[in-house]
Amino acid sequence: MSQRLNEIIQCKRVAITILIGASDVNGSFSEKNARMYIKQTHLPQKPSLTWFEEILHAVILKLQKMTNVRNALLSIPRIGEDNPSSYFNLS
Repeated sequence: MSQRLNEIIQCKRVAITILIGASDVNGSFSEKNARMYIKQTHLPQKPSLTWFEEILHAVILKLQKMTNVRNALLSIPRIGEDNPSSYFNLS
């Protein structure tokens, strides 16, 4: 995330829309999902709500310090379409 954020900042955008955390939610559903996300995205640790909050806070602070753009934070979209499913309700 940090490398991509630096690239975005260098583009000197007027506005930035941020949607992060979907992988963290998916990775926190099970140990199998966590292992998959760690391997696929080279995460340094298992996804968790605490880690997500730390990263989100760091991203917001960095954008506020290094840009003058308006930032939009989006909610993570629901996962799946089955309302009673555990993935849908946890996301």
